[in-house]
Amino acid sequence: MSIRWPRVLNPTYLSQIIRTQKNPLKALDIFNEAKSKYPKYSHNGPVYATMITILGTSGRLKEMRDLIEQMKQDSCECKDSVFVSAIKTYAKEGLVDEAISLYKNIPQFNCVNWTQSFNTL
Repeated sequence: MSIRWPRVLNPTYLSQIIRTQKNPLKALDIFNEAKSKYPKYSHNGPVYATMITILGTSGRLKEMRDLIEQMKQDSCECKDSVFVSAIKTYAKEGLVDEAISLYKNIPQFNCVNWTQSFNTL
């Protein structure tokens, strides 16, 4: 299925596009392609959250880790809920140490409130 890209892309529209993808890797390709197709476009916290959730729930942990690292490099302002999804995924997969490590590294991200993540642990 080919994507019909809009003239101007916004994060809400990109979230809708990637949510409709059945293949999580195709969704990730679209997520990554957006920045090259639209040089002035930047992912925001909700778009990262959507993509992280898609990757986590489909068991694509390596890709999820890489995306979390990309989010940190982008200094993307995000809400605590982004980390909740990843922490739940790690816990479900039995990767408690990874969940704790992610929680401890939240201060390195552009995120100011960690209450939800703490409660999830």
